[in-house]
Amino acid sequence: MRFTKDACHLAAGCRRTATWPIVSVSQSVLSRGPMGIGRAWTCSRRGRSRDDRREARWLSIDTLERGPGVVDLGLVVRPPIADEALIDEAGRKTLRALGNSWQLLSLGEHVTERGELRHRKAAQTWLSRRGISTSDDTVAFMIGAQEALATSLMATTQHGDTILGESTTLAALRDLAKRLGLKLSGVAMDEQGIVPDDLRHQCRRRQAKVLVVQPTLHIPTAARMGADRRRQIADILRGEGLTAIEYEAWSSVVPGLGQPLASLAPERVIHIEGFSNALMPGLRASVVCAPEELMPLMQAARLPIVVSTPRLVSEVASHWIMSGIAARLAAAVARKNESRMRIARRILGSKVRNAPDNSPFVWLPASPFEDGRDYVRVAEQHGVRVLPAERFATTSPVPAFVRVAISSAADDQELEFALAILAERVGSHPARRRTTSKGAK
Repeated sequence: MRFTKDACHLAAGCRRTATWPIVSVSQSVLSRGPMGIGRAWTCSRRGRSRDDRREARWLSIDTLERGPGVVDLGLVVRPPIADEALIDEAGRKTLRALGNSWQLLSLGEHVTERGELRHRKAAQTWLSRRGISTSDDTVAFMIGAQEALATSLMATTQHGDTILGESTTLAALRDLAKRLGLKLSGVAMDEQGIVPDDLRHQCRRRQAKVLVVQPTLHIPTAARMGADRRRQIADILRGEGLTAIEYEAWSSVVPGLGQPLASLAPERVIHIEGFSNALMPGLRASVVCAPEELMPLMQAARLPIVVSTPRLVSEVASHWIMSGIAARLAAAVARKNESRMRIARRILGSKVRNAPDNSPFVWLPASPFEDGRDYVRVAEQHGVRVLPAERFATTSPVPAFVRVAISSAADDQELEFALAILAERVGSHPARRRTTSKGAK
């Protein structure tokens, strides 16, 4: 985004006269002013009195000049981290450390389906910080959380089975279910995620044996499951003979409000913790633990596809865990997410609901539109990309919401600009009621 010199003078309301020459024009933070959301500027002048020396004017977003392209707040990725020393340690120094060790010499050797013991020990260490106790035979690294999710579904279902998920759930789960020939049925949600009574009802009605659930930070609504609700879900898993796939893409950054399901009902839960989006998108890694009888089925399911996790991926992830780099990355991402959330709350106000301070995204009402797809269309016309609830819905009617990935902006200034567009231009757009002709969907 660029701010032109003429715009600066216009914003400050300055006259270039011999008597009152302009000294400087400075930019303040984006906030709400008399002309709506824009960017305030302050002009310093030489004058006879103190009141004359500084005079503020308001610059609306209409005066700003943006560079080409669209601000993509659709895909959720880790925000930029300002700690260059940490990034360097996680990158070049990690590879240098591995290159100087004997472990790198083993990269040319065949990797068994179970993986190296030292890698599994590191994975156990990572899970233990959340109170999950595992054995060497029930834990492994996989190639990202989505590969782990696909492997878990292939190991626990057959073509034509019904699986359960939240009424709005992972877009990847919807796609995987379709490709694997599974029927995905949505369970009612409230502010804590899955509603226990409806879970029990859907389990019996659909004769489902697998549930995909996100207790710590639900994608896309940012709902968080409390400790009592987690215990209720664990009781249902045992009572109904239900296997849960506990998908935790952001649990390294957003703390849970209770014990993981994998520690409450370890015999019923496959637990997946992602590394990629939360810590380092370029490292496709995840930690998975499963009941002892399911781990061989998972290894067999991935054998025709990936055989095993590449040794280099496991080496890097293990090094990060054991050296403390992973924990430091998680803390840095959490701090940056908190900073981004403060920006979102300042600009969007009360529209930001139910999101923890360090969430990388917000679940935004699509008002004034009755359909999130209309909101998305208008937002993209103004240069901002977000995702509608339709991308995540498993039931109907679909809620009129959109997901906004505040972590994905290139920098804070770009985020401020994009959210100002959503607040002022999209939020005040004259909405039209969506009509459907006979036979249309």
